Amino acid sequence: MQVKIFKYNEINLDNINYSKPIDASLASSNEYKKGYHIIYVSYKYETNNVPLLIEIPSLQLTDQYNEVKKELLLPLSAKDNKHNKPLHDFFSELDKKFIKEITKILKLNKTISNKINSMSYNAVLKVSDESDESYKNGVIQLKLSDNTDVYNANKEKLSSDKYSTYMNKESYVGSIIEITSILISQEQIMITIKPHQLRVTLAIPKSVTLTEYSFGFDSECSNKPDCSEDSEKSSEQSEYEMSNEYSD
Repeated sequence: MQVKIFKYNEINLDNINYSKPIDASLASSNEYKKGYHIIYVSYKYETNNVPLLIEIPSLQLTDQYNEVKKELLLPLSAKDNKHNKPLHDFFSELDKKFIKEITKILKLNKTISNKINSMSYNAVLKVSDESDESYKNGVIQLKLSDNTDVYNANKEKLSSDKYSTYMNKESYVGSIIEITSILISQEQIMITIKPHQLRVTLAIPKSVTLTEYSFGFDSECSNKPDCSEDSEKSSEQSEYEMSNEYSD
């Protein structure tokens, strides 16, 4: 099936659609506790409702991939820093939109409406207390599944045993994610994000070309008008000493 993937800056938040809350126990996966509800999310594109698939540009990893939790924390510090502020604004506005729309939906549901004021919202854009400058725009959290495909820069799919090798500090991770649903428990509202694909590129230092004389340790030539003459004399003296050393 042909799917549409939207770049984050192509998304119109007003085109996001929400289902009515349904009992999570009726979901096909049937993995949620009793009392949970799900609101499914889709996106209006032309005349159809399609999955909300979003492409996020490469973000710099500042921490190692968590093999145990299968989790990535991605600061909004893009490889191309022109995306930093727009990404922050997108996710910030997305959270505001979700809070507004979810509140309206839940007020219409008698089962949940009396609990709204006691619920907390688990934001997509998370605030970090790290002092590193790259965290200042916030962090998004991605939890990988067995269905997440991870590629290197050569478009080769990586096996899971290589994730830690590639997804380490200073590498860059681009992603295609889907916001699938909103999960509502007795105390919390959580946004379900499904990472479909990741692309990992390593941070390679830029090469440098020196175009002019650049030596700094010229102590043997300091305060001398012409270092080359001294070098020639030194060379001649060395040859003379060697010849005397081996002469009869």
